[in-house]
Amino acid sequence: MEVSGKQVLGVPYVCCFISNQSMKNRFLKIDSLSIKFINNAATGFFHFYNSYRFKVSFTRITISQLRYEALNLKQIIDFPNMKKIIPILFIVSLVIYGCSSGTGSNSFKSLSASEFNDKINATQKTNILDVRTSQEFSESHIKNAINVDWNGDAFDAGIANLDKSTPVFVYCLSGGRSSAAAGHLVSLGYKEVYELDGGLMKWREANLPETAGTTSTPKTMGLTKQQFDSMVNSDKQVLVDFNADWCQPCQRLKPYIEEISKEQASIVKVISINADDNRSLCQALNINALPTLQLYKNKTLAWTHLGYLEKDDILKQLK
Repeated sequence: MEVSGKQVLGVPYVCCFISNQSMKNRFLKIDSLSIKFINNAATGFFHFYNSYRFKVSFTRITISQLRYEALNLKQIIDFPNMKKIIPILFIVSLVIYGCSSGTGSNSFKSLSASEFNDKINATQKTNILDVRTSQEFSESHIKNAINVDWNGDAFDAGIANLDKSTPVFVYCLSGGRSSAAAGHLVSLGYKEVYELDGGLMKWREANLPETAGTTSTPKTMGLTKQQFDSMVNSDKQVLVDFNADWCQPCQRLKPYIEEISKEQASIVKVISINADDNRSLCQALNINALPTLQLYKNKTLAWTHLGYLEKDDILKQLK
């Protein structure tokens, strides 16, 4: 369902578009309802009717990790405009359910790191697709992978020569981009698509091998665990934001984190950590999804949140 010129709500292999502007206005006239809420509410609504854990991802226009952003049922029911959008969410839920509860031939499979590795090794002919940026790929990647940037302008052209009958193994750093890409591949007719659940973060956590890239500038190791412990050792509350430049939810969250750093400076210390530059630290702290927020109180981890969060929700944790 297209909600604006730049935002698209969809599931990996179902995407409904309303091209007529007057129809859009009639169908979605919902008092400044945010795109985020529609997606989160649809996810939570579906979870209410079906306990099956599934992934909802934006099409590649938005690339989001909504599996970490589902609202709970109480938040959905309490939302002021809920009565207006229940019919929309019900329709979205049925569409998602219809795709999820079928035979499985029209979906991709998410595999754990060990399952992903075993499946590659057991498959005679494979296409291993790294959908990160060329810079990320040049630092390291899974052996025999080819690189086509999911956020780039030429993704479809980059995969055009892949045999649709050959199994495709898709991965990124934390799973957001690969989940969306895998759904897109299925929609294009690729018969057998596997996605690395949790991305390279989970792959590295399992100590599985990577091939060194071609970059001429080695990636620094970043902060050590000892340095991190020293940074959170503060009399103030310490809010830690684990993020990455390519992560769109991270970039949506960034302005709020910067505002909190300035407005709440008397009570909270804010630390921003780029996951790509601090791989060892992220592995030591079991950070395997982005963005991840951690709040330390009295030098002890008191709260963790995976995914995008509104500023007011973060501020509630600081009280």
